[in-house]
Amino acid sequence: MTNSNTINIYTHSDCLKHKMEKNHPEAPTRLIACKQALQADLSLANQLRWKNAPKATKAQLARVHDKTYIDRTFALSPREGIIKKDIDAKMNPYTLSAALSAAGAQIAAVKDVINGKTKRAFCLVRPPGHHASQNKAAGFSFFNNVAVGAAHALNAFKLKRIAIIDFDVHHGDGTEKIFYKDPRVLFWSSFQHPHYPHGTKLDGHPSHINLAPLNANSGSNEFRKRVETQLIPSLIAFKPECIFISAGFDAHKDDKLSSINLNEEDYAFVTKEICKVADKFAKGRVISTLEGGYNVKALAASVKSHVKAMVPKFEHSLTPPILSQVKKVKTLIPSLLISTLAMATQLSRFALVAFPSTLLLNFCMVLFPLDLIRTCRNQFKTQQHENYCLKTEKDIKHLTQSQSEAFTIGRKAAQSYTAHLGSFFSWSAYRSPKAFYAGFAASEGQNKVLMSRIKKK
Repeated sequence: MTNSNTINIYTHSDCLKHKMEKNHPEAPTRLIACKQALQADLSLANQLRWKNAPKATKAQLARVHDKTYIDRTFALSPREGIIKKDIDAKMNPYTLSAALSAAGAQIAAVKDVINGKTKRAFCLVRPPGHHASQNKAAGFSFFNNVAVGAAHALNAFKLKRIAIIDFDVHHGDGTEKIFYKDPRVLFWSSFQHPHYPHGTKLDGHPSHINLAPLNANSGSNEFRKRVETQLIPSLIAFKPECIFISAGFDAHKDDKLSSINLNEEDYAFVTKEICKVADKFAKGRVISTLEGGYNVKALAASVKSHVKAMVPKFEHSLTPPILSQVKKVKTLIPSLLISTLAMATQLSRFALVAFPSTLLLNFCMVLFPLDLIRTCRNQFKTQQHENYCLKTEKDIKHLTQSQSEAFTIGRKAAQSYTAHLGSFFSWSAYRSPKAFYAGFAASEGQNKVLMSRIKKK
């Protein structure tokens, strides 16, 4: 049964052992930084399922690579030292195992996604693959990982339409060559042009090959425009049964190997747009694999943004369920107030004087039961809060007194079930549920920016 709230992450320790020369940009630190960033984010703690990638077999590789090329690559694997397979693709004793694991991650991801064990998958692997063609290693790539996965979906699971989206800053020329004559595969690649690999042909392609060259310094607006006007319409028209992403993050503004100047928000944007199409036509199936990205800090931040955008709870959450419960409580206030006033009229003046705190406490306990607070905490733990708090930041930018009080109450509610029940006497929590919820999330340490802004008010 599909777990729609999680994403499988496939990786392998051998991917850390593949090394080329000293100070080479395609280094193990790339994966280390990405894994640390994902594991350090508490909001992803219950969303990710880490999986050990298997090794791809020669038969699985042979769907996209020539047999002679595969055999030659196996034969060249050195017992020690580093050998040059291509001018920018070098092998050490662990390279072959790492490359097989990178391709094997795709095989495992396809199996789990198509069989319904998860809707989304991310392959945190190296070496990358999108420059490898049928018979040639290139651009740090040995086997074309995403092509191996797509071919497995087409052949082993008999899917009829596959889409491959490549937003690496370099043209995915190897992937294009492999599927150039296969109309079952829609290929879309955005890339800086002119740039490596040089000599890219921009026109005269079959309809299932779509290229989106970007000039240097194009920036976010131009990239997003291409996504909205070219990529998404093409996907909708094609109606893929599964979407693969060659996720390269070297178009980031801090990456020195390019000058497109994208940021983490751009990667989240394109990912969300792709996932929307997948939800409509492909049963939510999205399989992404790491390609480029060589500024380690920018890469880690971009990967985290990309993965978060793939997780359905982050991607489509509009209003956390807790807010709907708060609103339901609000609807009870008039009737409860009338009932309380009616009861008060039956009491003697002495009773009203002697037991006002008891009446108020009971009243507030009904309005704001402890299980509601527990529900709020549970919803926080399932990460329903994050996008909501970001979206409500503007809503409470100019706080009223009521909103400020609600924010404070939310913080107290998060810290204790019972210690601050007296704070619930304020109507602010009911008049300003958004501020209450933002305060709750802020108290849990996941909205520090919002907290700092509130404190300045």
